[in-house]
Amino acid sequence: MPYAKDVIIGVILLLWMAQRQLRPRPLSGRLLVWPVIVGLYATYEAIQSPHVDPAGWISLIVTLLVSLAVGLVRGHLTRLYQENGQWMIAGSWKSLLFWLVTIPIRWGLRLVLVPLLGPGAALHGPASALPYLFAITGLLAGRAIAITLRHPDAVRQARMRLARRRSL
Repeated sequence: MPYAKDVIIGVILLLWMAQRQLRPRPLSGRLLVWPVIVGLYATYEAIQSPHVDPAGWISLIVTLLVSLAVGLVRGHLTRLYQENGQWMIAGSWKSLLFWLVTIPIRWGLRLVLVPLLGPGAALHGPASALPYLFAITGLLAGRAIAITLRHPDAVRQARMRLARRRSL
């Protein structure tokens, strides 16, 4: 019964991610670092892959842009507040519900793009992880942009704290 096992594992992962999103934690300077790291890695992998044709690139760019828009909304819905002089960040129920609702929409994007652009937009085989990497990049970047625009001083303080920690 491998299907039931996959569903159970998926539900457990989804609940863990939801719990992690809602739990407050200190704002970290990594907010701005992770989108760059994941984006550079995703771009490098896409450039190196012989399985990404022009239709695949269009699919990846559309995925990135849609995920960026979702990330911007999620960043707008993210709670940021001060507690004992420390900036804290936590997702909200609205943010979590928005993210959950947009998963099938973003996943369904492939179902729309393949008939429009051809089979190259599907990115199968060795390139099958690329749409997820580009989606994660867009989500992280959009969230970071929205939070930085809403609370530039908090993000600046978090970046300075990260730089100080690295210099020790």
